[in-house]
Amino acid sequence: MYDSKPSARQRAVPAPAGGRGTLLNGAARLFRHFEEFHSFGPPRLKYVGWMGVVGYSLFYFIRFTRSTYSADDDVPLRLLVLVLFAGTALQGLWPEHRRRYYFCWAYATLLVGLPFFAVYTGLQRGGGIPAISNCFIAISVVAVLVDWRNFIAMLVVGVGTAFLAFRLGHPQGAIPRDLLAQIPAYTLIAIVNYVFKYSTEQVELERALHDQQQENERRLATLGDTLGFMAHELNTPLATIRTAASVVRARRLADAASAAQFTQRRAGEIDAILDRADRAAMYCQTLVESFVQSARAIATNKTSFDGSARGLIASLLAEYPFAPHERAVVSTRVEQDFSIRGRRDLVYMVLCTVVNNALHAMRAVPRPELEIVAGVRRQDPGGETRGWIRVRDSGSGIPEAVLAKLTAEPVTTKAAEGGTGMGLLFCRRVLESMGGDVAIHSHVGEGTTVLLEFDTSRDPA
Repeated sequence: MYDSKPSARQRAVPAPAGGRGTLLNGAARLFRHFEEFHSFGPPRLKYVGWMGVVGYSLFYFIRFTRSTYSADDDVPLRLLVLVLFAGTALQGLWPEHRRRYYFCWAYATLLVGLPFFAVYTGLQRGGGIPAISNCFIAISVVAVLVDWRNFIAMLVVGVGTAFLAFRLGHPQGAIPRDLLAQIPAYTLIAIVNYVFKYSTEQVELERALHDQQQENERRLATLGDTLGFMAHELNTPLATIRTAASVVRARRLADAASAAQFTQRRAGEIDAILDRADRAAMYCQTLVESFVQSARAIATNKTSFDGSARGLIASLLAEYPFAPHERAVVSTRVEQDFSIRGRRDLVYMVLCTVVNNALHAMRAVPRPELEIVAGVRRQDPGGETRGWIRVRDSGSGIPEAVLAKLTAEPVTTKAAEGGTGMGLLFCRRVLESMGGDVAIHSHVGEGTTVLLEFDTSRDPA
């Protein structure tokens, strides 16, 4: 909708002094309440504009069902009301430089098209059931569309100007008694309508607050998962670095004179330990850099990632700190590429976690093999499209008792190395937020297959 806040220039204009200034200030406050009431939520004014165009056009022809009727007794006024409602309905077609007047136009539409028109035409026709019905409709619609202050103001101004216009045009005309007799009923229907609207608004407000509370709780839970995952992913390589440092320290010969000397149990052992520590540090840096990029994206409101499965796998091969013997056993294939929409850092770390677990599971395997494949699976015609990335290793496999808990609760087989079991649990929650899922298939001694599924038919949460 349109911003109803007054500009600095408007606020700087001093109000006229005296009673006229007080009256104008009161009218301006009333109008601001009207603007605020319609500045948020669905475009109710546009909807009522279309209802007015259709209703006032159709109601004109009802008169021809009576034996006595006048075809043109209210045509000029009805045409004016139709123009007002049409301008309110065509909200999206207003020129940019005229949109600041839209609420003024809509206010005039409700004032003239509802209380004024219903009362004036009722007086002009001498009352009767149609006039009484029109007044009831006008009161009900106004009660729904404005706040209580403007509700009272519109009724007072609309009814008052209708009586004044009728008296000026018909000095000797009688006020229909049936309309006057309905004043208590009009008052009751006005109170009932407004009380009903107020109670409905309170229910909607409570529902919105409840939804906001749930959303905040969900975000806190997601933040907790993210922090737990970071602790899990950083803790393991940091434990590796500390272990490497302690081994190197233990192998240093204490009686070395000028240069540090170490003892090795096998050739190249110290270099291998240092390489492992270096890769662990690189992995930590990769994760931290990923979150730094994410923080920058959030600061610039660019948190979406519309990449491809092929690009994600390429990033993994380029950025993940594989050891030379590890990279040699990794093979990749893209059967059919697909778009991945979501947080780049989270999606990337999901794949890193799965690959890291696979490499760990293959440490003691004579001929390790790690295969990463991407493809697309389509459901029945009209159904959703699922992209998938499959990571299959030839490691030691996962016991059935552990497999059943992996994506449901924190379970780890690497507690001695700093593992917390948060990795796959985090992966599942990330993919569920994107409409996807994680499936794990494994048998002891036969390796493990992790299937990451992505829903490519909708935007991520």
